[in-house]
Formats: sequence, C-alpha cells, structure tokens
Amino acid sequence: SRYRDERLYRVIATNGSSTTTSNVVCVTPTAPLGTSTLSATAGNASASISWTAATGATSYTLQTSPTSTGTFSNVTGAVGTTSLSFNASGLTNGTTYCYRVVATNGSSTTTSNVVCVTPTAPLG
Repeated sequence: SRYRDERLYRVIATNGSSTTTSNVVCVTPTAPLGTSTLSATAGNASASISWTAATGATSYTLQTSPTSTGTFSNVTGAVGTTSLSFNASGLTNGTTYCYRVVATNGSSTTTSNVVCVTPTAPLG
C-alpha cells in the first residue's frame, strides 16, 4: 500500500563549495482518516446513538452538548471505544441532548455531524 511504505528524508544544503547534510528523518505516510455519520433516536429518558465506521479509525469518542454549537464534552463510557453505538440512559425527558462522535487514529481525528434528540415520556 502506498500509505504503509516508510520513507527516509535528508536535506543537503549547498552554498558554493560548502555542503551541509541534515539528520535522516523516517516518515510512514498514513491514509487520510474518514468521517463517521452519526444518527440518534430518542426514547423514554434515553437515546440510542449509532455511527458509521470511519475509514482508518482505530477508536471513537462520543461527545455531548446541550446545543448543536455549544461546547462538547466526552460521554462517560464512550471514550476511546471501538463500538459503533451507545445507549445513553438516565436522561431528563424534555431536555435536548446533542451528540457527535470523534474518530481517531493516532494523532489524526475527524468529527461527525451533530444530531440532537429530546427524550420524552411515553403517552398515557
């Protein structure tokens, strides 16, 4: 694969008759990390959240915020997971919860779309 082949680089600087050589740096290119698509369904004091696998991702972290543009925080129990779903329970009916997932591979990350749900009590 073109992304797994190690490459060695060295810079040679020349100024007239003088030449200086840098140290050698080894680089292994990695494929670009894909993006997950998230979906969520509200339940009674709960939400079922799932996302698609991001190409190249090794783990996922689910995050939540009270608004789609607010500050997101990690969801306990869904940090660095390899799972593609999470069931959030103990939520407050009538309160909006927004979710996104961060796909990770090493130091590379991508963030999914944001989906907001509002849990409700069953009728009756």
